[in-house]
Amino acid sequence: MDAVALANLAERYIQRHGRLATRRRQLEERLFRVQQALLEWEHWEDEQSRPLHLRRPLPVPVLGYDSLKALRASLLDGLAELGPSTAEARRDR
Repeated sequence: MDAVALANLAERYIQRHGRLATRRRQLEERLFRVQQALLEWEHWEDEQSRPLHLRRPLPVPVLGYDSLKALRASLLDGLAELGPSTAEARRDR
């Protein structure tokens, strides 16, 4: 393998890992937002279990709890398909 081919291979490797890192970051950000929505749902349910005169007015969650859990499972599957993050791989060595 000559130097040009090796440089091209290295460039493709760097680009691929950059795309994977970007995809992982996007999935992790979405997972964070879904986790926040699940917490808001649980908070809303807790408020509904309080007596009427003690309840704080909270908006009704837009997505259902089961839908959010399914979305979370889908995002976790997507992260699993990408494999361990670079930090996880370094830690496991």
